[in-house]
Amino acid sequence: MNIAQLGIKIDSADAIEAKSRLGDMANAGGQMTSHQKSFTEACGVAALERHESAAAHIAYEVRITNNGQKHKVDGPFFTYAEAAISAEILRKSCRNARANSCCFQDHPAITPQLIQDCQANRARLSKDINLA
Repeated sequence: MNIAQLGIKIDSADAIEAKSRLGDMANAGGQMTSHQKSFTEACGVAALERHESAAAHIAYEVRITNNGQKHKVDGPFFTYAEAAISAEILRKSCRNARANSCCFQDHPAITPQLIQDCQANRARLSKDINLA
């Protein structure tokens, strides 16, 4: 089952705007950092990865370990590259921030919200690396 079958509309205007700004920056001949290049490639992905089981999606988030316990500090993201960029930025204040994959159940109440969260985090990350 996909989102079109569920009849749910997802607003991806922020992600589309960030991608168009990336194209404008590339066409202007501006020097892009490695984060910006990785992010540009990651923006080509606009859907969640499927897990081995048909009833789950994979998303990526940033976690830190504190006293043996893992805590989510950022995410979810569509791609590992986005989570890795965020983890590297967060390492300035949290030295052990790491990108990790996590599974989410494919459910009509969970999947649309997960996609919206990924899009919002992508838009925020583009601002963090000065692309928006």
